[in-house]
Amino acid sequence: MSSLADSARKPLSLDGISNDTVRKAYDAIERMSGGDQALALPLYRKFREQGPLVRGDGGYFPEGFVVPPQIAVELLARGTPSAMTLNHASLREAMSDSGRFGFDAYKNLGPGRTPLLTDGQEHRRVRILLAKGLNPKSIRHWEDDLINPVVLELIGRFKSRGKAELRAELTEPLPARAIGAVLGLPASDLPQFNVLALLQQLPHTEPDSHLAMSRLHAYFFEQITVRRRLTPAILSQREDVISLMLTARDGNDDGFSDDEINGILHFLLFAGTETTNRTLANAITYLLHDQSTFDAVRNDRSLVPKAIEETLRLAPGGALNARVARLDTEICGVPIAKGTLIILNILMGNRDSDIWDRPDEFDIFRLPRQHVAFGVGGHMCPGMHLARLEMKIALNLLFDHCTNLRLDPDYPKPELRGIGLIGSTPIHVLFD
Repeated sequence: MSSLADSARKPLSLDGISNDTVRKAYDAIERMSGGDQALALPLYRKFREQGPLVRGDGGYFPEGFVVPPQIAVELLARGTPSAMTLNHASLREAMSDSGRFGFDAYKNLGPGRTPLLTDGQEHRRVRILLAKGLNPKSIRHWEDDLINPVVLELIGRFKSRGKAELRAELTEPLPARAIGAVLGLPASDLPQFNVLALLQQLPHTEPDSHLAMSRLHAYFFEQITVRRRLTPAILSQREDVISLMLTARDGNDDGFSDDEINGILHFLLFAGTETTNRTLANAITYLLHDQSTFDAVRNDRSLVPKAIEETLRLAPGGALNARVARLDTEICGVPIAKGTLIILNILMGNRDSDIWDRPDEFDIFRLPRQHVAFGVGGHMCPGMHLARLEMKIALNLLFDHCTNLRLDPDYPKPELRGIGLIGSTPIHVLFD
């Protein structure tokens, strides 16, 4: 694949963004993750005893429970009727029917429209076109040629030390680096891209979020324009996601507009960085706390996907989502008024005892059931294959290159925290 490294009009800039800005962004995202899961779960179960949903006032619910401000900031204020799903059935019903429950809570994901959050025929067209770019052939290419080198580079930075803090040195930088690689971005831009991807995760009311989104918006247009200038023959040979979207056509020989591609890129970056980082860290934490499961997975790599799926069920990086009722309707027989903010409690949906035996236990050998960490129906996460691939490669290469991987006794053991964004505390490890 020919390089575009010298074709972009100017490198991605971090002007106006200091190290202090980045540090504060990390702190802000940790605060966005919400409160203590150990306190939230008993409350959720108490609510569940009263029915499949609990009603609230904006982000405020009984017993002092407050939804963390990671989504729909303006809708979380008091005065907006709200309801939270509390089991698998209510979650699936609200999540799968975009005709009744829309995406108004996510209208500020980027400077332009987000085509993946449309509905009906428009959404079907977008998914058909996107599938032509995000296909099994592309994914096989990503694994061997793009993501493996990214993970090996990250592990190579700490391998000789015999110790590492895996959140800061592996799980946090990996997703944006991997997305940048599959988008075909110049390698020299990836460090800056990683920083802007972090700042974009902040609430849209934050100035740094606006700065990151506007800078990424302009940068994505530059990358699209560079590819538009290539001859059709050269463009058709490229395997990066932007090029694949530019060449995708539906049955009417219609393709994506530049605005649509830009919106999709913002969405993939927003949805695929912090959640993947946290889920991978959570999987590592579960395995390091369970020696017998750790040994089983290390010795039988066919179990790596099972460990990932069980982590996605039990502790997905993103555990709360939102929709807005588009009409007077109901969920599991409970009346819902038009305009009601629906908080999708993925954590409770994936821990429903009617679906899973011993739902709060990490058990990679349990009978498979379909979790909803990536959604359901036509709006399932389009980046789920990439997220799974990143995590699979990272775990396999960690086992390969860090033998006798174990927790460092000089540091506190990692714990899972958060209720909106679930993530591990620092993971200090030793290895041979």
